[in-house]
Amino acid sequence: MFVAAPALAGSTPVLLINPLMGTDSTREFSHGNEYPAIALPFPMNTWAPYTEPQRDSFFYQYASDKIRGIRQTHQPSPWIADYAQFSLMPVSGKLVVTDHDRASGFSHAHETVHPGYYSVQLDTWNAKAEVTPTERAARFRFTFNGKGDSYVILDAFDKGASVQIIPKENKLIGSVRYHCGDVPNIYSSNYFVIVFDRPFTAHGVWTSAQDIRANVDRLSAGKQLGAYLQFKTGWNKVVGCKVASSFISPEQAQLNLDREIGKAGFDTIRTRAEARWNELLGRVKVEGGSGEQQRTFYSCLYRCILFPHKFMSRTGRGSPSTSALMTGRCMPACFIPTAASGTRSARRSRCTTCCTPR
Repeated sequence: MFVAAPALAGSTPVLLINPLMGTDSTREFSHGNEYPAIALPFPMNTWAPYTEPQRDSFFYQYASDKIRGIRQTHQPSPWIADYAQFSLMPVSGKLVVTDHDRASGFSHAHETVHPGYYSVQLDTWNAKAEVTPTERAARFRFTFNGKGDSYVILDAFDKGASVQIIPKENKLIGSVRYHCGDVPNIYSSNYFVIVFDRPFTAHGVWTSAQDIRANVDRLSAGKQLGAYLQFKTGWNKVVGCKVASSFISPEQAQLNLDREIGKAGFDTIRTRAEARWNELLGRVKVEGGSGEQQRTFYSCLYRCILFPHKFMSRTGRGSPSTSALMTGRCMPACFIPTAASGTRSARRSRCTTCCTPR
């Protein structure tokens, strides 16, 4: 049961969380070493906007004024770095693909950040990007308000990937192979499926700003790789998609998508995510304290229950008890912000939580 202090009466626990706490960090001095993690408790995947070049493990910095994409991330700490990631980004008016060229100006005043929902107004492209998660999947919604053609850019990053575009099914299938030194090899390959709610009018793949290949449906590369999809948004400005991944296979990623999202729309997934956070956070009873202290408490509790991550997926349609569980050590959250206010945290505490390989 949750008992709120008078200043926060009527607030649900998830609305007290500030995922931006701890994101104002530099390599020279830690203020938390965090990124705004959009996820469910103990998920397999986390989603986050990123402001810095793709290889920068401090990939979201509060002081930055540009966003390069929304990425699926597994990073527990910048000192360990990320693995098996990819990103999506809307652009409009002209086709640009690299994270430098597609970066968009934004303001925190037009950024909404909750554990189960993220939205941001991308000023450069006059577009709005939204994401809401499940444990192994997510729903995206892009709203294009500018003139001209509209695009969604897939970036599979620069350590090897493959992508296949299936226009008849409004679908992309692919894999990313991105591995960092402190991450077990077994987690370095990540298979994904992306299904759009509407047809795209053109498509292609890219390996650089100079190498954009229109009407190519399939490509594998041991370097930078991505894809683009073009949409006509003059009469219907909203482009939605659902995304899921798996460490096992693309077929398993599709099963995860069917199980966790199916035909559910964006708002349904967002409602489910908020309910899940409130159910888990609501197991803690809080009485007294100022509103600021309660926000700090729940923001730190949110960080504590993001890790360890799941690495399993049910493989059988007919048997919910059937699972394939990846083995190896998990990556717990290394630092938890402890500031009472703002986004800065001068103190840090090491999390010793770790899961046991099964």
